[in-house]
Amino acid sequence: MINDNDINDLLVKYIAAETSPEEAQKAKDWLSQSAENRRYFEELTRVWNTAALAKPQPVREVDTEAALQKVKTQLRENARGKAKQIAMFPVKMLLRMAAALALVLAAVWFWQKSTTNQPVEIATTATSRTDTLTDGSVVSLNRNSGLSLSPRYGQKGRQVQLTGEAFFEVEHNAEQPFSVTVQEVIIRDIGTKFNVDNQTWPRKVVVTVTEGVVEMQIKDQKRTAKAGETLIADLQSGQISLLTRQDENVLAYKTRIFSFDAVPLKTVVEQLSKVYNVQITLKNPQLEHCQLTARFDNLPLERVLELIKDAFSLQIERKPEQIRIDGTCE
Repeated sequence: MINDNDINDLLVKYIAAETSPEEAQKAKDWLSQSAENRRYFEELTRVWNTAALAKPQPVREVDTEAALQKVKTQLRENARGKAKQIAMFPVKMLLRMAAALALVLAAVWFWQKSTTNQPVEIATTATSRTDTLTDGSVVSLNRNSGLSLSPRYGQKGRQVQLTGEAFFEVEHNAEQPFSVTVQEVIIRDIGTKFNVDNQTWPRKVVVTVTEGVVEMQIKDQKRTAKAGETLIADLQSGQISLLTRQDENVLAYKTRIFSFDAVPLKTVVEQLSKVYNVQITLKNPQLEHCQLTARFDNLPLERVLELIKDAFSLQIERKPEQIRIDGTCE
């Protein structure tokens, strides 16, 4: 004989298609015993489907007593409307239904709690990646970088944690401030587009502002920067410095656009190595001081190397995991 608690558990699993073959047969046997059992199952199925279609709400405690009263009231109203056809459910049936609904509500509450308390993770390995967040903001992650969104992102502020490097195009919302945490540094958006780099120099956080205004904070120190400026936080000293000029190639990992104006070849190959994910070295140390003036607009690495080779009459040696440049400046 199956007791009320067991039958409620069994029917909820049966509706959710989570029963084993033996459990499914038990449910079918119970349904075949009486018309009352079948009516109870039909009503429970309707309650389950209503709960499944309900839009998830912020996590809150389940009031089982209120649920009991709600079910009793609803079933009584249904019974009055059908008084000429069937009799009102007995009290025992009402209690069964309330207990089953409590199981449904508890399951929904548990699902909401388990999903809303988990941060959303975005990560890259060998290639960069661009994603649009739920608020419309766009983030472009460089290689070997990661972004973690707070469990309630967009509900109570918009907080993210970054490792590596990323470019943010923030959808401004004065009521939901956007902030990026990198180790002990906090970067706050004031309606802007900006790049955050903790990858090139691990003990520094470099913020390059391309549009709008950004505030950087480390410990008790705060500084702001506007478009065209760069903030550098030194994690060791806890100091923030402001540069009024920017590296023109800071977004090359995202755009593959390079602009060099009398830039030493040592710096050029370092930036190319980072963006194209390949080790490029200068075999002749004298090449480090050769200055390159050129612009490359989203070109394949092979084409970039050919242009540099022609500019200085150099030789390119290609190995499986390394490219070596040799020659002299002419």
